[in-house]
Amino acid sequence: MSLMAKRARQPRLILPGDYLEPSGIVRLNPASPGSGEAERKALTEISGPAPILLVGEPPSFADQLGVYATHQELIPYVLPSELGFLGKSLDPSVEDVIGLVRTLPFEPAMWFISSAQKVLVLTPTDRAGQLRVARAVYRDTPILSAAARFLRAHERGVVISEQQLFALQRLLILHARDVDADDLSPDELDSIRLALFFLPGTVLDAGQSVVGDATDVDDERWLRYFVGNGGLVERRALGHDLARAHRMYDVIAKSSRARRYHDYCPLDEWLRERYMLSFVEFQGLGLGLYAGSRILAKTVPPVTVTANFYATTSLGDRVERGFEALAEERSWFREQFESSPEHPRWAAFETQPFLRRPALRLRDGRLMVLAPRAIEGWLSATGTYYRLLDLARDRSDQEMDRFRRFNGWIQENYVRHLAHAALPGKRSLPGSGRVIPEITYRVPRRGELKTSDVAVDLGIDLVLIEVTSKRLTLKSLVEADAEAVRDDLRMLVVEKMEQLGRVIDDISAGRVTLLPDLDPQYVKRFWPIVVSADGVFLNPSLWDYLETNARPLLEAKLTEAVTARVMPLVLLDLEEFETLMGIVSEEEALIRVLERKTSPNWVGRDFKSWHNDDLHSIGSGESVFITTELHRAFRTVSVALGLRRRE
Repeated sequence: MSLMAKRARQPRLILPGDYLEPSGIVRLNPASPGSGEAERKALTEISGPAPILLVGEPPSFADQLGVYATHQELIPYVLPSELGFLGKSLDPSVEDVIGLVRTLPFEPAMWFISSAQKVLVLTPTDRAGQLRVARAVYRDTPILSAAARFLRAHERGVVISEQQLFALQRLLILHARDVDADDLSPDELDSIRLALFFLPGTVLDAGQSVVGDATDVDDERWLRYFVGNGGLVERRALGHDLARAHRMYDVIAKSSRARRYHDYCPLDEWLRERYMLSFVEFQGLGLGLYAGSRILAKTVPPVTVTANFYATTSLGDRVERGFEALAEERSWFREQFESSPEHPRWAAFETQPFLRRPALRLRDGRLMVLAPRAIEGWLSATGTYYRLLDLARDRSDQEMDRFRRFNGWIQENYVRHLAHAALPGKRSLPGSGRVIPEITYRVPRRGELKTSDVAVDLGIDLVLIEVTSKRLTLKSLVEADAEAVRDDLRMLVVEKMEQLGRVIDDISAGRVTLLPDLDPQYVKRFWPIVVSADGVFLNPSLWDYLETNARPLLEAKLTEAVTARVMPLVLLDLEEFETLMGIVSEEEALIRVLERKTSPNWVGRDFKSWHNDDLHSIGSGESVFITTELHRAFRTVSVALGLRRRE
């Protein structure tokens, strides 16, 4: 036998060019196919070159955290000769900051902070980006010099944040001078910059006391902290939001199937009764404000908008009625904030009035968008939900409950639409990715039950998806109240995990048949997924809480009939599920994605974090479904506004 033949029979170790072990070790194999010209000649033998081991730190949740700069941290970076700019006290109180705000004319001050909101959103969140934001806001003041020194010393430093800007807008609503002024004077510019500078160490600091001396990740105070701060952690993708809102409220909610649903609500009728506008016309009104205000145009400052901006549309005199849901005068915002509970965290975290009415109606009737997040949130499916919930509540408590059930049905159908689009029904072979809808079945002495909202048959793997339309309450988001956080997590996740355990056991025991040719004895792994409307910020504290409080409830439902492994929970919001299905539609294996996401480094982290930061993340996540739906949304809006003929 020739030497070549002998070598052909020898076992070979085939490694990729590089791969990341769960421990965080990156292995580089110089002799793998594709890693170099020499390696393309033959596969590496066991006795050949050994892989190179690069030992480094595994991905850490701490990588997502920034060093927040209060005035206490920034003052040491101010030159002694420049300290006089900061005023008489270098450690002011909340009342001192309010005193600065009281010297400011309301409308010019709001314009200044709204412009800062735009600059912040358009700028990357890295150190260089923060420096650009600081230059735009603090200009040539000593604060800018101190911020630059601080940022050089802290790689993930933060000197201006959205929370800081929203909190100052709230203070302006409550305390600024109601005078007619076109702009801020030089002294007033110094005052508003000082108020912004001192705000994190006063107003915001008063809202952070929930953590106290907690150090361990399993301390419930950290859980409450992350839930309470989660509302401003990340920005949603506007394209996803618009596509989702269109599919849910202009397609699914108006379908013939929806009309047959026992809790069907005529949502367009409600909107027309109150505002004389349909859902699509409302989206057109909001998009007009978004575009007309130039709130995200990179090369020009934001501008105000009037009803005349819509003169070429078919909205006519209905624009002013629609503005009632888009904008309010200062008095409305003041009333909303003054009715808030007396709690220090409300001053730091309350943003709901800005999300409900994203524009301020000025003295002369013009509309000023308050922040990019505000108008984008209004246009989103979540903004639509709360708008419709208000209408339902005004009708009656019964109508409000009916709408909540109908909205849950809409959301479940939306998730199924996404799954069907990524895993087309033509794949009818067992184990090929068949999407199975919810099935109703009966069990003696237990009555009528339902399977998961969506199941995906992948042969030896069965994916079970539970959809929840529950949302975090304001008491959790703003106050970080312990009981509220526990109650919200119970409804959002814990009860769904318990339900998943029951479904897994019933499938394994043969109490319900998902498909005639799907034999549960061949299922080796169950993959539980919970999809929520807005989601919660998944972090090690939350993961520890779920493992301690929710996983045991799932496992308690399992009997000896369950011989398959139940894999770790995957917790997603709707945007993350859209991304997951986008990856799957790119012909990536769903199980491969889930395996990577539930590896030790990423199991307790957000799906977005994995997809953005993992060196070995899979797929682009660009969804053809979302892209197509977004184009349909724009086309539908254009037709409704009379800017385009119906095709």
